[in-house]
Amino acid sequence: MTMEQADVARRLAGASDVIAAFGQWPSFHDAEILRVLIDRGGRSEVKIRLMIPAYQQKCVTFTFERIADMRLEGEDADVQNVIGGLMIETDGRSTTVHFSPCYGLAGYIKAASVAVQLD
Repeated sequence: MTMEQADVARRLAGASDVIAAFGQWPSFHDAEILRVLIDRGGRSEVKIRLMIPAYQQKCVTFTFERIADMRLEGEDADVQNVIGGLMIETDGRSTTVHFSPCYGLAGYIKAASVAVQLD
Protein backbone atom coordinates (compact mmCIF):
# COMPACT_ATOMS: atom_id res chain seq x y z
CA MET A 1 0.00 0.00 0.00
CA THR A 2 1.37 3.39 -0.94
CA MET A 3 1.57 6.31 1.50
CA GLU A 4 -1.34 7.94 -0.35
CA GLN A 5 -3.41 4.76 0.04
CA ALA A 6 -2.64 4.58 3.76
CA ASP A 7 -3.65 8.23 4.17
CA VAL A 8 -6.99 7.63 2.44
CA ALA A 9 -7.62 4.54 4.61
CA ARG A 10 -6.85 6.49 7.81
CA ARG A 11 -9.58 9.01 6.96
CA LEU A 12 -12.35 6.38 6.99
CA ALA A 13 -14.71 6.52 9.95
CA GLY A 14 -13.56 3.85 12.40
CA ALA A 15 -10.07 3.50 10.91
CA SER A 16 -8.37 4.87 14.02
CA ASP A 17 -9.76 1.95 16.06
CA VAL A 18 -8.47 -0.56 13.50
CA ILE A 19 -5.04 1.10 13.45
CA ALA A 20 -4.92 1.21 17.26
CA ALA A 21 -5.62 -2.53 17.43
CA PHE A 22 -2.86 -3.47 14.96
CA GLY A 23 -0.42 -0.57 15.29
CA GLN A 24 -0.90 0.26 11.61
CA TRP A 25 -3.42 -0.04 8.79
CA PRO A 26 -3.52 -3.80 8.15
CA SER A 27 -2.41 -5.55 5.00
CA PHE A 28 -5.35 -7.28 3.38
CA HIS A 29 -3.09 -9.62 1.41
CA ASP A 30 -4.64 -13.10 1.38
CA ALA A 31 -7.57 -11.90 3.50
CA GLU A 32 -10.85 -13.71 3.04
CA ILE A 33 -14.21 -12.10 2.31
CA LEU A 34 -16.64 -13.92 4.59
CA ARG A 35 -19.86 -12.03 3.96
CA VAL A 36 -21.33 -9.51 1.55
CA LEU A 37 -24.66 -7.88 2.39
CA ILE A 38 -26.20 -5.45 -0.07
CA ASP A 39 -29.10 -3.46 1.36
CA ARG A 40 -30.40 -1.09 -1.29
CA GLY A 41 -32.22 1.07 1.24
CA GLY A 42 -29.70 1.07 4.06
CA ARG A 43 -26.24 0.03 5.05
CA SER A 44 -24.38 -2.59 3.04
CA GLU A 45 -21.45 -4.56 4.47
CA VAL A 46 -18.40 -6.57 3.50
CA LYS A 47 -16.86 -8.64 6.32
CA ILE A 48 -13.21 -9.66 5.82
CA ARG A 49 -11.05 -12.02 7.90
CA LEU A 50 -7.40 -10.95 8.09
CA MET A 51 -5.14 -13.96 7.58
CA ILE A 52 -1.66 -12.65 8.45
CA PRO A 53 -0.66 -14.31 11.78
CA ALA A 54 0.06 -10.97 13.51
CA TYR A 55 -3.62 -10.07 13.05
CA GLN A 56 -4.78 -13.30 14.75
CA GLN A 57 -7.43 -13.90 12.08
CA LYS A 58 -9.54 -10.97 13.30
CA CYS A 59 -12.33 -9.60 11.15
CA VAL A 60 -12.85 -6.12 9.76
CA THR A 61 -16.19 -4.98 8.41
CA PHE A 62 -16.53 -2.23 5.82
CA THR A 63 -19.92 -0.53 5.70
CA PHE A 64 -21.24 1.32 2.68
CA GLU A 65 -24.10 3.80 2.44
CA ARG A 66 -25.58 5.23 -0.74
CA ILE A 67 -23.79 2.91 -3.18
CA ALA A 68 -23.22 4.70 -6.49
CA ASP A 69 -21.52 1.89 -8.41
CA MET A 70 -20.25 -1.61 -7.82
CA ARG A 71 -18.98 -4.66 -9.58
CA LEU A 72 -18.48 -7.94 -7.82
CA GLU A 73 -17.58 -11.11 -9.65
CA GLY A 74 -15.62 -14.29 -9.26
CA GLU A 75 -15.54 -18.02 -9.59
CA ASP A 76 -16.60 -20.46 -6.87
CA ALA A 77 -17.60 -17.50 -4.70
CA ASP A 78 -19.58 -19.77 -2.40
CA VAL A 79 -16.45 -21.82 -1.58
CA GLN A 80 -13.75 -19.34 -0.53
CA ASN A 81 -13.07 -15.69 -1.35
CA VAL A 82 -9.41 -14.82 -0.92
CA ILE A 83 -8.36 -11.36 -2.07
CA GLY A 84 -4.86 -10.39 -3.15
CA GLY A 85 -5.22 -7.02 -1.45
CA LEU A 86 -7.48 -4.08 -0.84
CA MET A 87 -7.19 -0.56 -2.26
CA ILE A 88 -9.17 2.52 -1.21
CA GLU A 89 -9.52 5.71 -3.25
CA THR A 90 -11.62 8.82 -2.96
CA ASP A 91 -12.55 11.66 -5.27
CA GLY A 92 -13.90 13.91 -2.51
CA ARG A 93 -17.53 12.97 -3.15
CA SER A 94 -17.35 9.20 -2.90
CA THR A 95 -15.01 6.45 -1.78
CA THR A 96 -14.24 3.27 -3.70
CA VAL A 97 -12.98 0.09 -2.07
CA HIS A 98 -11.32 -2.33 -4.52
CA PHE A 99 -11.00 -6.00 -3.66
CA SER A 100 -8.10 -7.36 -5.75
CA PRO A 101 -8.65 -10.80 -7.24
CA CYS A 102 -6.95 -13.94 -6.01
CA TYR A 103 -9.58 -16.66 -5.74
CA GLY A 104 -13.34 -16.22 -5.60
CA LEU A 105 -15.00 -12.87 -5.14
CA ALA A 106 -13.31 -9.65 -6.32
CA GLY A 107 -14.35 -6.24 -7.60
CA TYR A 108 -15.20 -2.86 -6.13
CA ILE A 109 -17.89 -0.88 -4.32
CA LYS A 110 -18.18 2.90 -4.70
CA ALA A 111 -20.32 4.72 -2.13
CA ALA A 112 -20.98 8.17 -0.72
CA SER A 113 -20.10 6.95 2.76
CA VAL A 114 -17.64 4.20 3.78
CA ALA A 115 -16.72 3.23 7.33
CA VAL A 116 -14.71 0.40 8.85
CA GLN A 117 -14.82 -1.41 12.18
CA LEU A 118 -12.90 -4.17 13.90
CA ASP A 119 -15.20 -7.06 14.81
